[in-house]
Amino acid sequence: MRDVRRAGGLGRPPPSPEADEAEERGAGRDILCNMHTIPEPIAAFHEAVNAADGAAAAALAVSDVEVGGPRGAARGVDLLRGWVERSGIRLTPLAAHHGAGGAVVVTQHATWPGDETVHEIATLFRLSPEQRLTAVIRYDTPAQALAAAGVPVSR
Repeated sequence: MRDVRRAGGLGRPPPSPEADEAEERGAGRDILCNMHTIPEPIAAFHEAVNAADGAAAAALAVSDVEVGGPRGAARGVDLLRGWVERSGIRLTPLAAHHGAGGAVVVTQHATWPGDETVHEIATLFRLSPEQRLTAVIRYDTPAQALAAAGVPVSR
């Protein structure tokens, strides 16, 4: 498991050089966020997005993956590949919430090229039994994503 809370966060020391080397080799690619583990394909998706690696993102998904956001939704691995390559978005996972039907909502800090503002957003992921992405749907707010996934939101 990889802890996304880096040095300075929660009083944890910075990762060791050995841990960084293991991370570069792909060892322990689950990400720990606020005591919840993000499944491997979702952790790898974040890595692909942050590297603008559309091929890596596409390899994680089924051919008719649902891709959605504030502007609507469509299907197809080519759509996902193109979005990852062109969007320039950077995502930092904050927490994972497991919802109905195996849905996983990951709250994230997001930045886009040309916008210095850090936005708190959320993405709803769905996985096939083979652990392939079947849906990647971005929401402007965590509350919207949690409601879509059937996760109770306390007030």
